[in-house]
Amino acid sequence: MEIVVGTYEELLLGYRLVKTAENYILEQSFTDHSHIGSVRTVASSPKGVLASGGSDETIRLFNLISRTELGNLMKHEGTITDLNFFDKSHMFSTSEDGSICIWKTGRWECVRTLRGHKGPVYGVSVHPSGKLALSISKDKTLRTWNLLTGKRAYITNIKQVADKVLWTPDGEKYMVVFDRKIDVYQVETGTVWKSIASDLRIHAVAFYEDYLLLGGDDGRIAIYNMNLDRVYEFSTDTNRVKDIVVCQCPYNENGTIIVTASSDGFIKLWNVNRKKEDVWNHRLLTEIDTKFRLICVTAHIPAVKAEKDIKPSETDVKIENSSGSEESSDEESETKREKPTKKKHKQEQIFTSKEKKSAKKQSSLGKHHTPSSGKSVKAKKRKSKDAT
Repeated sequence: MEIVVGTYEELLLGYRLVKTAENYILEQSFTDHSHIGSVRTVASSPKGVLASGGSDETIRLFNLISRTELGNLMKHEGTITDLNFFDKSHMFSTSEDGSICIWKTGRWECVRTLRGHKGPVYGVSVHPSGKLALSISKDKTLRTWNLLTGKRAYITNIKQVADKVLWTPDGEKYMVVFDRKIDVYQVETGTVWKSIASDLRIHAVAFYEDYLLLGGDDGRIAIYNMNLDRVYEFSTDTNRVKDIVVCQCPYNENGTIIVTASSDGFIKLWNVNRKKEDVWNHRLLTEIDTKFRLICVTAHIPAVKAEKDIKPSETDVKIENSSGSEESSDEESETKREKPTKKKHKQEQIFTSKEKKSAKKQSSLGKHHTPSSGKSVKAKKRKSKDAT
């Protein structure tokens, strides 16, 4: 298991979790200073690709398995604000330039640029089905995108600048995170179902099974159930929790690890369990002081099976545009609200068998899509800098 954090000091720091006879320790695995601005967001794919975005307007790619750099993506013209992998097939990026880019992993081609927000885009979240995406912006709107067509489907005015947006694991609700509040919307009605208010600023949000984790300025982690009742809370003994990631412990099949990254430089790994319905406990597994100001964190657990034995994913995002343009703008005809389908398909695949055969003959996702002529740089493979 490898944990990677991004810092204000333009660094990417990697740490490997090692189990000893008595406890767990974090060993530094690499240090990378290829960004020339603060690292604002990091994400890792199931295949071990690390993506990092910063204020230098660049997305950098790194292979955590082979320890090589894969190159840079320079489509955006503003600070990279959010990166999200969808399955093994696509990556979504947002920027202060007001755009959302959809990247096809592997060849790293920008297959669609979604435009329409009137200000910086701060976050994007893809529905578990892969058919819808939500985005939030400084323009105080929540936009729903139909990923089957690559067009805007609906706009919601939220009257306040939001920091994050995310779907619940079941896809039945979505959450909009503000400075000191979280509004939970129901998909069926499109209205606020419930809200969570906080006395201090909320920085980090993550799901732990059917529970919601919140971290903020006071250094505490609060746990809520899906009815938004606070069921547990504990202190990380840090000044501010900037980001949280939840993953399975590689040394314990039934164990879940919560990783917290704090602005005072600490990475901490926690084991949090629910013994009974209302009985919780937490235990600090290990910690390390990086001596840097942390902004974001991600974790990658290598697959147990050999890569050749892993079947390629059949889940895909299908985007078609009859105009043949790679961009989707706000200058579109009458819009309507799209609701995620509740029908279950085998492995939630979006391509049908007939469409898959047709897709093999095309060079990109959309049936009428013209390949991007963006500024994506060819992969350059070189060893990452060793930890000093």
